Amino acid sequence: MSTNVKEKIAQYEDYLINTRRYLHENPEISGVEFETAAFLKMKLKN
Repeated sequence: MSTNVKEKIAQYEDYLINTRRYLHENPEISGVEFETAAFLKMKLKN
């Protein structure tokens, strides 16, 4: 793996871990994931 790829992974690692933790701490029933959808939409816009 090139150094550049490793640097990008390191750059986003904490962000991705925190996002995953938030989603796991705030589960929703399948098919009605309104808060999850809003959260991910906000993240993607940023």
